[in-house]
Amino acid sequence: MPSLIRPARLHFSPADGRIWLDDQRMLLIHSSALGVLRRELIESLGIDRARGLLTRMGYHAGSRDAQMARRVRRLIGLRLTTGGNRQPGAKV
Repeated sequence: MPSLIRPARLHFSPADGRIWLDDQRMLLIHSSALGVLRRELIESLGIDRARGLLTRMGYHAGSRDAQMARRVRRLIGLRLTTGGNRQPGAKV
């Protein structure tokens, strides 16, 4: 299966420090910084409310990723069915 993230879809703008994947602005952050955020949320909100917040955040991120993956698969499928480099017996 072709990769959904290709260099042509990923754009870095060093002048203003922005990263784009298609039309979505992305963040590059250290995993340790997310660990600190998690710890602070637990200390501030308690374990249950922090878990709820992080779960909703993860769900939202996964939903956006799924939308993007469906859009890209549709584009790849169109390209393959219009005579691109489709392999015999390949699934679309």
